[in-house]
Amino acid sequence: MLAVDVQIFKLREFDKKRPIKWFIREGYLLGKTPIALKLGKPESQRPYCYKPDEVRAMLDHCASNPRIAWLGDVITALACTGLRISELVGLRWSDFDWEKRALILTRQAAHGDSDEGRAPLKSKRSRMLAISKDLWPVLQRLPRLKDGYVFHGPRGGRLKDDFVRLRLISQVLHPLKDRFPTEGEKGFADGRLHSFRHYFCSVCADSGVPEQRLMAWMGHKDSEMIRHYYHLNDGEARRSMDEIDFLATRSGSAAGVQEEQREEDTPSEKSA
Repeated sequence: MLAVDVQIFKLREFDKKRPIKWFIREGYLLGKTPIALKLGKPESQRPYCYKPDEVRAMLDHCASNPRIAWLGDVITALACTGLRISELVGLRWSDFDWEKRALILTRQAAHGDSDEGRAPLKSKRSRMLAISKDLWPVLQRLPRLKDGYVFHGPRGGRLKDDFVRLRLISQVLHPLKDRFPTEGEKGFADGRLHSFRHYFCSVCADSGVPEQRLMAWMGHKDSEMIRHYYHLNDGEARRSMDEIDFLATRSGSAAGVQEEQREEDTPSEKSA
């Protein structure tokens, strides 16, 4: 209960500091200084992270229904890039370097159809992401419409975040939820679009992608989320631990060799 109270306190204090900083920055509170109270970043509740078999089931479900085939393409892209949905719906064909087979994220679509209407990325860090072999064929078959955007809805219109979110819930998660039941805990039915970003991070960590490289792919200098999945999927640590023979039960182990050496160095009764 105490941890919950501390979390609520942090969130409330952050809510107080933000508007005060804005008023000072805009000149409405002249001669004032920002609140000096130092607080740690409030922890957000971690979204559900999809499992590989769940993502496969979603893709198969979309492929079986031509009306939501477009959503299968979106799911593939989110799962293979770790992009935020706002970044994905704003992708233009000009954001790709086809010679390098890479996606170069420098700006993010915000409002309007012109480049002037594109806002900086949320992380404010440009990044380059190689196109995976799973995503490549999807990009190759997508039609290139006049608006320049990569992904479109079922009628060819530009995608919006909320439209994709609602269709994911109603046309994919809800129909499949009985295949992946969970009782009393967060599960498949609680997944959302941001869960694909966590899925990408988890799969990369489990596949041995270096942590710093993954941070660069996701546009982070430091990330609690990334550390979390490397902690869960630290295969190297497990392998190192498995190599240690704590109970001297393996032949040829360091402990066993030391014991044999001691026996050889001890004079036998016969020689005595």
